[in-house]
Amino acid sequence: MNGVAGLAGWRWMFLLEGAPVLLGGVATIFVLPDYPNDKAKFLSQEDRELIISELPENQPTADSKTWDWSQVKLLACNPVFYLFILIWTSHCIGSFSVAMVLPTVFYALKLENSKITQLLTLPPYAIGILVVLVIATQISKRKVNAWKCAIILETINCGCYVALLVVSNAVAKYVLVCFAIVCASGVIPILLPELIRTSSGTTATALTIGIVCCFAHSASIAGPQVYQDGYGPHYRLSFSVSLGLLAIAITAMLVNWMLIRRRM
Repeated sequence: MNGVAGLAGWRWMFLLEGAPVLLGGVATIFVLPDYPNDKAKFLSQEDRELIISELPENQPTADSKTWDWSQVKLLACNPVFYLFILIWTSHCIGSFSVAMVLPTVFYALKLENSKITQLLTLPPYAIGILVVLVIATQISKRKVNAWKCAIILETINCGCYVALLVVSNAVAKYVLVCFAIVCASGVIPILLPELIRTSSGTTATALTIGIVCCFAHSASIAGPQVYQDGYGPHYRLSFSVSLGLLAIAITAMLVNWMLIRRRM
């Protein structure tokens, strides 16, 4: 579609990917009910009862207030909330920006065909989705612990960065970056239910999700600064910064997990 309506192909890509999200978001306001009760006509009675039974006791109910200042005060005094912010921020900045190294790796491999390079960026994300699905299934069956899985993935991620600091072979770098992306893709989806579960009430839950995710998106600002072109082609400084941030994330996970277990 390059050149259609005077727009470059990459602009059309953003428009076609973004428009459905915007339209879906607006439609959700009017279509999706606030609670899985009788208003959720698309669910059977059995499905409604199942969903409600799976909700944590501290989650909002159909009669909950839309805004409650007492919940805001409790949230502001909750160390778990701040630790989640630290986990999300340090993980996202330390992990997701590593994909910026791939063009340098492709250049070292002398891959100039855009179709091939684009194809080579797909495996880590596809495998990442499969890893999340497998782990999520095991968590739902209570066979594994979400915190343990997240910490293991983050630790493997750290190992990839340590190896990237010393490896110079382009193929090895590609494999390590792919492993790092796979591990990074799994941490947030695994811990997101834990984030919601530790919130209490409509106001606190909404604020927790919004604020924590807002800090996580700082990765899109800080990431390019960590992986500036001037740090390439080896990016040792960038890998070191990422490694330090992931170490902070692991420490925050351990402390948060311990605090949450004490409250249970």
